[in-house]
Amino acid sequence: MAFVRASGYDAVGITDALRILSDDSSRRVVALTFDDALLDFLNAFDLLGQFKAGATLYVPTAAVGVRVSRWDRGLSKLSWEQIDQISAAGVEIGSQAMSGRHLDTCSDDALLAEVRESKRELEDRLGKPITSFCYPAGLTSARVRRAVVTGGYSNACTLVPRTARPQDDVFGLPRLRVRPAVTGDRINDLLRTGGKGATLPVERIAVPAWRMARRTAVRVTRVARCMM
Repeated sequence: MAFVRASGYDAVGITDALRILSDDSSRRVVALTFDDALLDFLNAFDLLGQFKAGATLYVPTAAVGVRVSRWDRGLSKLSWEQIDQISAAGVEIGSQAMSGRHLDTCSDDALLAEVRESKRELEDRLGKPITSFCYPAGLTSARVRRAVVTGGYSNACTLVPRTARPQDDVFGLPRLRVRPAVTGDRINDLLRTGGKGATLPVERIAVPAWRMARRTAVRVTRVARCMM
């Protein structure tokens, strides 16, 4: 955060970043996003306040308030009261569907419920429009994107590891994953190169097998649905 501020970037949530860049594409903007509504987001929330930065927090609504243990912030989830307070402080709240299940293998009815009901619940509880979506595990497809568009969202994030470009589909926005050991110099490298080389070699090797497994899962799910 110190590097981002010292380098003259605006640090904001994803929807604000898109709005700022639509008005002035020359602005230096970093969109900060946090998935899963984990309890340890409270640590980041304190830092956002110190640096007067914005962010988007994605919430899987069915998991709100889940506690692994009283002290565990790494797996436990924020409560509705905490999410309401975070929203009131200016952090954008987005939907990460309801259950966090892989949407590309959901039936059409289940997909629409995941996308629409999570939005409805967040809006009812927070009293604000919810316009940003995060695909659980970053998994999407043309069918899933259509559901998100018709569900009333204005943008959606994937886990594609690179910086966003002006020509990117706003319903398939890439993101750079900043891990705990990443320094300001490393962030500068990621921003300068557009994230080239951000994927670890092991992850690159695993991608083809992962894609094959997902395609098989989607085919099996669709066959099962047709047989019901």
